[in-house]
Amino acid sequence: MIMIKAFQAAHNLPINGIVNKDTALAIGVSVGITETVYLVHFLAQIHHESSGFKVNQENLNYSVQGLRKIFWRYFDEASARNYARQQQQIANRVYANRMGNGNEASGDGWKYRGRGGIQLTGKNNYQAYFKWAQLPENTSPDCVSNEEHFFSSALFYFATHNVFQYCQRVDDSYVLNVSRLINLGTVSTKILPNHLAERKILTAKYAALLLPPH
Repeated sequence: MIMIKAFQAAHNLPINGIVNKDTALAIGVSVGITETVYLVHFLAQIHHESSGFKVNQENLNYSVQGLRKIFWRYFDEASARNYARQQQQIANRVYANRMGNGNEASGDGWKYRGRGGIQLTGKNNYQAYFKWAQLPENTSPDCVSNEEHFFSSALFYFATHNVFQYCQRVDDSYVLNVSRLINLGTVSTKILPNHLAERKILTAKYAALLLPPH
């Protein structure tokens, strides 16, 4: 839990990489989450999205097979062979001409690749986050990978996508809607979000840690 250790070090907590109650509550205080049940959902979703608080930026080190499976819209067999394992080139191709990014040659795809607890991606989203966080427009996107912005950028997503309105309880129906907003960007769908079972388990874990027993 690399990001948890970094957070603990920055907030004078015992550095053990474990999200115990003290660390969880300190994370809530640091981002201004005052409702404990909101914090439960917040931590559960970030835990999942960051592979246990270990990943702070997107890994695009895809094989030929990985590119064809994940980014099949952008790569045929020949182009996948040319791009495989080249993370910068992959990002520039798959994120070109969307989310405010320029074309492939602009380098925006790599510059604004996924970072932070919820994997903030795309120039528009970065600029919106910098404005929301009252940071200078010329702030380096790399900062979103650090401990402070790891959690703050996730809060930005929760706040600006109205996720907290679905966080009042930890029942399965609430976890489903929160997970849909995080993974699919909408609750207006019948599609199930990826790894819903794990998201439910993690929500139950943080509920047991932070909420009083029923």
